[in-house]
Amino acid sequence: MTTLVCAQPLIYLKMGEITFTEQPATITTVLGSCVAVTLYDRKRNYGAMCHGVMPACVTAEGCPGACPQQGHYVECSVEAMAKRFSSFGSRTGDIEARIFGGAEVFAMPTRFRGLLAVGPQNVEAAVRALSRQEIAVSSMAVGGRAGCRIYFDTISGEVSVWRLEPALKAEGGA
Repeated sequence: MTTLVCAQPLIYLKMGEITFTEQPATITTVLGSCVAVTLYDRKRNYGAMCHGVMPACVTAEGCPGACPQQGHYVECSVEAMAKRFSSFGSRTGDIEARIFGGAEVFAMPTRFRGLLAVGPQNVEAAVRALSRQEIAVSSMAVGGRAGCRIYFDTISGEVSVWRLEPALKAEGGA
């Protein structure tokens, strides 16, 4: 087993949370069908990450901005992080985005995957929300049948991805 040694504070991000830091830190989380979006401003060395559970807010008008469950939804999380970066003087062209997770970890018959596949829907929501904010996606490590653990170093902007064991296969395929 490899041990990761961090010389800076380690922040564990739980489902539905968002974190923004101006100070050096390593932000980590474990993902399955959830999606993490990391934003990094290389000029100012600001970092942010969300752990979105569902693609979009369920209210008809979308997330009102002060929603207590803002971090629960991928689209709302991206919007909140973009606003925070803007309030600290970041320009969208200076922000680098990366997307992680979105796996199909739940065993289900093939015929239901399109309807119930939250992971791919979360990835699409992240791409859509970043596009609306005019933030370029520099890389993605998404999809598959297994979850992952990620470590986001806010000094360098680098993200390490550790793949987990795949979920059980669906029974009754078809």
